[in-house]
Amino acid sequence: MFIVVMYMGALNAKKPAISKLVGIRGELSIIACILTLGHNIVYGRHIFVNLFTNPAEMKPQALIASIISIIMIAIMLPLMLTSFAAVRKRMSLAAWKSLQRWAYVFFALIYAHVMVLFLPKFSEKYLDIIAYTFIFGAYAVLRVTKAVKTSKNTLPQREYAGKA
Repeated sequence: MFIVVMYMGALNAKKPAISKLVGIRGELSIIACILTLGHNIVYGRHIFVNLFTNPAEMKPQALIASIISIIMIAIMLPLMLTSFAAVRKRMSLAAWKSLQRWAYVFFALIYAHVMVLFLPKFSEKYLDIIAYTFIFGAYAVLRVTKAVKTSKNTLPQREYAGKA
């Protein structure tokens, strides 16, 4: 679900298919967060307990993935809360936008988390690695392209002061 939420921010919201989804982007984000919290509860019952009680006994990739997960949860919870319309309406637009920029860090950490877990099992997970790399790489290209186009449209135009 986060992939759908990610791509909605990278694609042109004026396109009919995208505009329909943009209207429910907050709700989709909330659902994705709830599912992610469930994922963390299921895996965290053992892994997070080990992280806080006996990290030296953890495999390096499990330790790194757990630390990334804790950071992701710390970023995700405020993003989830501000996806509720009642919360969003109480915030200034500038504060909301500033907080929402953390979604880019969150998305990058999803990729890092998956790679930390999958790369040690490359022979088994190479198709997953290729798929995630394509999904996140294409998203990064689309999002950067949109940001560049948006910044060109919003930058003040300067007149050329030099001689022709």
